[in-house]
Amino acid sequence: MRRFDGALQLQAPHALRLRFDDYAAWNARHPALPMAIAYHWRGWPMLDVRSTPVFYFFNGGTVRHVAAGWRDDSAKAGLIAGLDAIGL
Repeated sequence: MRRFDGALQLQAPHALRLRFDDYAAWNARHPALPMAIAYHWRGWPMLDVRSTPVFYFFNGGTVRHVAAGWRDDSAKAGLIAGLDAIGL
């Protein structure tokens, strides 16, 4: 995980019944991979927040790759392509 220190951010969609304790516990256990809550989709116009999981790979403030869905292990190829696209 050190390879990704400071390079990854988990963004969770907001919900009517948030369980903040779960987010806080995750962040305490995984400080190198923090999770934040997207308060409103308008704040993230470059993201399609209608489905999950969706993996966005940014570099220099620009989306360089998108990997959507996780049906089986074949989805790993999309993640690898995204990491390659941003030099990780």
